[in-house]
Amino acid sequence: MTGKSNLITLYSDVVTREIKWFWYPYIAYGKLTILQGDPGDGKSTMMMHLMTELSTGGALPNGTALGKPQRIIYQCSEAGTCDVVTPRLIKMGANCKNIAF
Repeated sequence: MTGKSNLITLYSDVVTREIKWFWYPYIAYGKLTILQGDPGDGKSTMMMHLMTELSTGGALPNGTALGKPQRIIYQCSEAGTCDVVTPRLIKMGANCKNIAF
């Protein structure tokens, strides 16, 4: 057999690093964040507010100032983009140029 096979990686070959938190302990940089809960708990409203603050450089719910606008990718399988999500973001004052789906 010639060359190195990349089919598997051993954990002994992994270089470890600390997690970098955007909003500790809820959202880490470079990680997928899933918000789940029962219907009517306010998940969508919370996400719309958070995306508005992120997209405009506002503040996190704990009051930490962001300082500069952030880019966001938002995936929602239940609400339409043109009749639910975008109108809500606009109404809340989000910078939709910083939010992708």
